[in-house]
Amino acid sequence: MSFFITFVITLSTFIYLTLAVNVMSIAILLFVNTGLTAVGLYSSLNKKVITIDLIYWVFNICFFVIAVAEQIKQPYFPNKYPVQYHEVDYGLTLICIWNFLFLIFRNRRRDIGGTVKNFKLTNHLIAIQPLYLLLSWIAFLATFAILGMDYFYGYVSYGDLTKEATISTLLSSIIRGIAFSAFIFQLISMQKRLSSIFRIILASIPLIYLISPFNTTRFITGFFVIITIWMFLREKVSPRIFLLCISIGIIFIFPFLNIFMVNGYVSLRDIDFDISESLIQFKELHFDAFASILTIVSYTRHYGYLLGANFIGTLLFFIPSSIWVNKPMGSGSRIGDYLISNYGFSMDNLSSPLLGEFFLSFGFAGIVLGAILFAILINVIEKKMINGSQEFDLLYGILAGYLFIILRGSLIVAFSSFIGTVVIMIIFPIIFSKVVQSDRRGQSWKSIHQ
Repeated sequence: MSFFITFVITLSTFIYLTLAVNVMSIAILLFVNTGLTAVGLYSSLNKKVITIDLIYWVFNICFFVIAVAEQIKQPYFPNKYPVQYHEVDYGLTLICIWNFLFLIFRNRRRDIGGTVKNFKLTNHLIAIQPLYLLLSWIAFLATFAILGMDYFYGYVSYGDLTKEATISTLLSSIIRGIAFSAFIFQLISMQKRLSSIFRIILASIPLIYLISPFNTTRFITGFFVIITIWMFLREKVSPRIFLLCISIGIIFIFPFLNIFMVNGYVSLRDIDFDISESLIQFKELHFDAFASILTIVSYTRHYGYLLGANFIGTLLFFIPSSIWVNKPMGSGSRIGDYLISNYGFSMDNLSSPLLGEFFLSFGFAGIVLGAILFAILINVIEKKMINGSQEFDLLYGILAGYLFIILRGSLIVAFSSFIGTVVIMIIFPIIFSKVVQSDRRGQSWKSIHQ
């Protein structure tokens, strides 16, 4: 069945490319990338559980095959960068090299099906449940008191409370992360008792307000769906079913959710949505990853490589620009300014794919280094998970949930959200549990000596 599904997807893509692309060199490179995707996809579908690789190759075929084939039909990419076929060839070559190295260094032979079960809450996650539930309600009530229903509908955000983008991003990540953690931890530990149902309802109210379809990007929504499946349903949802779900999400649900992100609250009877919306989206800024890579290549020709400055800025994202005056700007903003200055673009909030981040720092050497390091990182996390670490089990799920955002970029946006979630769902519960246990041991010691 895995071979049949892979064959059908690959054959359909080949037929589509044959009809859609009339430039031979570009068509050949897209065929090569599709072939690499087929190898990765087949390996992913053969697993007994959902893996990061499946999400990786779905991203690749959407952003670096279909979107490219659709966007090169126009004189300009969605970010106003001109379509020049020799540059498209170069960009696709970089992508093929990256994917080839990722396939080579990624340990696909490891079978995680027999070792990975549905996620079970550890003692430190159980201990922090009441605190997260309380904090989610405090955040909900405070946000509602300050921003009202305008926040729910997406008309205002935490960015309206401060001019410092770093602070508003951190605030949003922390509050939404706590609300989601409070809900998902309650859901996993739910029992057939009235008290469990009541706690689920209590956790749902802040979640619905703080993370609504109107105020949350669809990639964040995708994160919540993916990590919920990973923690709660992975024994029941096979890779083939998950591939169907993620395909439906990209083709139908994402374009539908985008209506709310663009317009805020919209009455269902006023929504005009048809299949053409699904096809048009591949020509829009939502799928600008390849265009951003070409823009990065052009930027480096004019200004040189950053030699790691973008990674330093990413690692130290939590330091406000008002304190660190020379803080490197995010790569999405950097190439956005470049497009504004040279091509008449109008915004600087753009994607910057992981591949592009490495090229921006180190050129072609960065492509080789980045693909190998990314594959090894996933291998290490997966090995720790298989060896029984629940922390790395959860880390794997978080990485899977954020993979679309990480691969699309920009890295500073993806990394801040990713690290914020890791702190909230893994690190802080461990610290809290140790503090509570230490306090209990201290109380026991006092009671004994009294």
